[in-house]
Amino acid sequence: MPQVNLAPYTTNSSNYALGNIRRTGVGSWTSIRTGTPVSGNVSQTGNSTKSIGVAWTGGSRGSYSLYRNYIWYDVTAYQSVLITSAELTCPTTAGVTALALPVIAVDSSTAFSNNSNTTLSLSQFLSTSFVAYSNSTNWAQTTGFQQITLNSSAIVAIQNGNNFGVGIIDHNYDFQNVQPSGIGFDGFYLGDMSNATQRSRWTLTLNYIAGWSAGDMNGVASSDMGEVNGVAIADISEINGI
Repeated sequence: MPQVNLAPYTTNSSNYALGNIRRTGVGSWTSIRTGTPVSGNVSQTGNSTKSIGVAWTGGSRGSYSLYRNYIWYDVTAYQSVLITSAELTCPTTAGVTALALPVIAVDSSTAFSNNSNTTLSLSQFLSTSFVAYSNSTNWAQTTGFQQITLNSSAIVAIQNGNNFGVGIIDHNYDFQNVQPSGIGFDGFYLGDMSNATQRSRWTLTLNYIAGWSAGDMNGVASSDMGEVNGVAIADISEINGI
C-alpha cells in the first residue's frame, strides 16, 4: 500500500504553515477562550515554546493561559485515491516538570487565513466549537517524536478538500470546555519548531490505495467503507477490472 509523508505547507522550504498561539494572564475562563482583546502572542519558531496546553494559577485572583498548535497541509494530490489511515508526527522536546494531560487533534480551518498562507495571527485562536480529528492522546514529554492517529472525520476532510488544517489542543479542559479550579497547575507540552528542518518534520502521513476513485459505491462513500464482500479495502487494488 502506498504511503506518503507530507510536510506542512511552505512556499520556500523554510517558512512553514506551522505555529502556536498563546493567550495568557486572563482571569475568566470564558474570556480566555472567546474574549477580545486578550493578551498573548503567536510563535512560529523556537524549541522551548509551550506549544499545547493549559495553565491555571489558582486561588480567587488566579488566571488562565491556553496554548494551541496549528498546522495545514496541501493534500491536492490525494483527492482521487482512497485514504485508509492518517497520522500526525510532531517533533518534541523535553520540558520542565508539568502536569501530564492528554491532547487532541481538531479542525482548524480558520487558521492561516483559512489555510491559504503561512502566517498565523492571534485573532485566529477564537474557535470554541471543535470537530475532533483524533482520540485524546498522551503527549510524550521527551525529546523525540509524538504520533497522533487521525480519525475518520479527519480522513473525510482530507479527501474532500485541497487544504487540510489541523489544530492540537489540550483535551481535558480546552476541548471539553471544563473550567480549571482548585490548586494551580501547568499542563503544557513542548513541540520543536527551532529550525526549518524540525518544522518540516511535523508531518502528515497518509496510507492510501492508488487508483481507487474517492467517489461512492452503491451510494456509500468510499471513506465510510471498511471492506467489500468481506475483503478489507486495504487489500483491494481493483473491482471487476476497474
